Amino acid sequence: MPVRLKILTISVFIFGILIIGRLFELQILKHSAYLNKNYNQSSDERLIPAERGKIFINDQGKLYPIAINIQKYNLI
Repeated sequence: MPVRLKILTISVFIFGILIIGRLFELQILKHSAYLNKNYNQSSDERLIPAERGKIFINDQGKLYPIAINIQKYNLI
């Protein structure tokens, strides 16, 4: 095998080992730190102090709601 090909093969192998090592460090060793960091950035709790008024439409003497309040949860 030519020398250049050996150098290239060894370089790619070492680079691959470095990438795998870094992924192991981030995903296994520092998992809890990144989990807490993610939770702190993505958690948002807000209290809406009052309900909004309902909106009705009058159709031939009868009232029909067109906008009402509903309780909704958002999961991301």
